[in-house]
Amino acid sequence: MFHVAGLYLYFVSHHYWHFILAETLEGFGDTFGNGPIDAWAVDTLNAVRFSGAKDPIFSRQFQIVRVMGMSGGLIGAYVAQRNIAMPFLLSTFAWAAAGAAALLLMDRNPPRHAPLSRTQIVQDIRRKTVDSTRLGFAHRGVRLMSLASLITASVWSAWWLEWQHYFTLGFGAGIGVVGWIFVAISLAQLAGAELAARASWIWRRRAAFIAAMSATASAGLIVSGLAGSRVWIALAAVLLAHLTSGTIGPMIAAWFNEMIAGGNRATLLSFRTSAITFGAAIGEPAQGRMVDTLGVGVTWQLAGIVSMTQAVCYLALGRPLSADADGAGVPGAD
Repeated sequence: MFHVAGLYLYFVSHHYWHFILAETLEGFGDTFGNGPIDAWAVDTLNAVRFSGAKDPIFSRQFQIVRVMGMSGGLIGAYVAQRNIAMPFLLSTFAWAAAGAAALLLMDRNPPRHAPLSRTQIVQDIRRKTVDSTRLGFAHRGVRLMSLASLITASVWSAWWLEWQHYFTLGFGAGIGVVGWIFVAISLAQLAGAELAARASWIWRRRAAFIAAMSATASAGLIVSGLAGSRVWIALAAVLLAHLTSGTIGPMIAAWFNEMIAGGNRATLLSFRTSAITFGAAIGEPAQGRMVDTLGVGVTWQLAGIVSMTQAVCYLALGRPLSADADGAGVPGAD
């Protein structure tokens, strides 16, 4: 409902501060959903004694999200050519449908019988906040992966706000070209996720593989910054970067869920998401300022160099992780 309210406010707004309020509502929607959904899925699989590997499930989830996003992006781009506000209204309907589906399909298993008082809810939130922060910083795997996610977000969240303008001007086309480029990016990510689902050997050496692929994605960003007016070279570099990110995205999600136990799963997932949010909050204004002063090309080159540093975190994860006494995680096999 936060998403519905935020996107509808986007649709009806005509002033900058209205958009700030709309984005704030969107932020609340992301915050309340950033940990519980994956935690619910994993805990449900555990509850039914699912014994298979969860890695392919995360790959398929990644692909479904990309297919739906690809469809929505293409439709939104062409609708925006007629009315720039209409995609927000369409998104409002989509989130309303998602909320209805959640109410119909998701239930609590086992159900909670004992009602919680307001005092108990406040105490529970405080306890889980303190526990997740303490466990997040204490567990080396969670700490390193959250740091890598922070670095990624500080670079790529800003890039997602910049590429539409660059390619629209570069190709000299209308907004519709943005939709097709988004489709191409999504297809590259889908291909990467399919590789992750089928190539079992990469999961056995995933620390080195993820480090290599994250470095490749960073190199793609650097090349796109060097391309200048050679837009096709920049596009090829961007597609390579998203092919690699599509490969390692499900791997990172599965690996992180292996590190944390059910009792703290949602809170530790939120700890990593908080690191992502913090990275974006730092990277977006800083990178925006750099674009204003240095231009897109130089900014993307510098951003690619910063992005390279996340590979160090993944290589460090290759060393065995010790299990935590309070159930925060399990040994991290490489």
